[in-house]
Amino acid sequence: MTRGINRDGNIDNAKTLVIDNKRVREEVDIAQETKTVDTNEINKLINERNNKVNDENTTKNQDINIEDEIEKSIKKMVARETLVARAYIDGDEKIVSPNINDVIDDDIKDKDEATKEDIYVTSGKNAKKKMDKKTLYTIIAISVAVVALIVVMIVVAVTSNKSVKSGYSYNEKTGMNLYDQGKYVDAIDYLKKASLTSQGKKDLELKMTLYQCYYKTKDYDSAIEILKDILTYDSDYKDAIKALAKLYYDENMGEELTQLINTYKDTSSEKYIEEYMVNAPVPNKSAGSYNEDIEVTFTEEDNIVIYYTLDGTKPTTQSTVYEDPIKLNNGTTKIRAIAVNNVGVYSDEFEGEYVLVYTKPSAPNISPASGTYTQGQVFAITNIPEGAKAYYTLDGTTPTSQSQEYVDEVVLPVGNIIVSAIIVGDHDQISQVTKRNYIITATVTYTRQESQTLLQEKLKTNGVMLNNTTLANNNKAEISYVSTSMIDQMSMYVFQLKDKTSNKVVGTYGVGINSGTCYILTESNGTYISNAL
Repeated sequence: MTRGINRDGNIDNAKTLVIDNKRVREEVDIAQETKTVDTNEINKLINERNNKVNDENTTKNQDINIEDEIEKSIKKMVARETLVARAYIDGDEKIVSPNINDVIDDDIKDKDEATKEDIYVTSGKNAKKKMDKKTLYTIIAISVAVVALIVVMIVVAVTSNKSVKSGYSYNEKTGMNLYDQGKYVDAIDYLKKASLTSQGKKDLELKMTLYQCYYKTKDYDSAIEILKDILTYDSDYKDAIKALAKLYYDENMGEELTQLINTYKDTSSEKYIEEYMVNAPVPNKSAGSYNEDIEVTFTEEDNIVIYYTLDGTKPTTQSTVYEDPIKLNNGTTKIRAIAVNNVGVYSDEFEGEYVLVYTKPSAPNISPASGTYTQGQVFAITNIPEGAKAYYTLDGTTPTSQSQEYVDEVVLPVGNIIVSAIIVGDHDQISQVTKRNYIITATVTYTRQESQTLLQEKLKTNGVMLNNTTLANNNKAEISYVSTSMIDQMSMYVFQLKDKTSNKVVGTYGVGINSGTCYILTESNGTYISNAL
């Protein structure tokens, strides 16, 4: 069987293939010492490969699958070098080469035949002679060495190409160009590879471009992760902080946005997230001690909900919603409150302790001072706080809230009178007791007729009567005596004033026998209560 070298079999993409020409020539020279080789054929093969190296003109961003092309080239080159080895055997005559593809297809078949039969070379007269084993082994060794050298060179080329394609510069430039063209999905693959290199890990501008690609393709999870990665290299990277805050806000990620705010609050980068911050609740009354009931209110804002607790626990969105004023009672109350916006961002917490201690009212001020006074003397309590009440007795016993309530000045009866009084606050706090001792002496004794005359004059002064016989409404009036009674420890004549026209009682009155003081009387449970006219 006659075989040769196909001169059209070349390597399609040899820009990364480098042939050590000197080494190949040395191998050929060694072979020529034993047999004649078609050196022109070998030189042409070398030149073709070198020309391919010089013809590099790869278009930027064109991703050629060089590994597949080199795999094809390896097969062709192995076949060629096998034929070169066979050329040693074929002698000095001109070699006619079959198609290289045929060589590749028939390679295994010919190997099997060669191992089973003796190998012959053809002389100038086409006569066959057996080759000695030493020469045969030498030729085979040279062929294997040449093939191994080429394979090594190809592996180096492939490795070099892979290194370039996985490197920072190639992927960064390719990714940026694709981004500029609006091909964001394609750009992601290259920019991501570039960002994983040692140089790319520190290239924050590249990572921001990668973030833009994720954002524009609506891959928000990846966009968030790349922004967080940027901040691990530069925690104050302005664009990353602003972009991350906006993403959290747009995606209603309130908890994450709250954490981001807390990270940069009170730092130089706070200005980048302050538009997303929520103000803490502000009460109308500051924390502290009070001696009266108070109501705490908070200023409410649009799209804000306030949550609070009163037991000292941390407020959450599961706590009580603030809607009405918080009424505080006696004792200590700790209010804790937060404000949460419609995205779920938490404000700082308000915490305040309010202490309400209801103090006792001051003891009553009773005037005049203890002493001896003439009949008709009155006493008064002058320091009753708003919302409080005063109670008194005239026999020295300690008053309670069931005793006689002080409303206005009280006329002291004749005798040795001990006035005792207390003030009860609006939360039932009871003051100390104040006492006064009065000795009231009688000066005169008024007759029933004198008392009635005094009453008529008082009623005319107060506008109840026009004259002794006519009421203010011009109806006929009549004053009649009822009884003499001890009322509020005073002896009194009791009279009734009637409207004779309607035959109705206008009022019941008393006149102090010893003082001549006139009183209007009200009956309660069969007992009269007096109030000075």
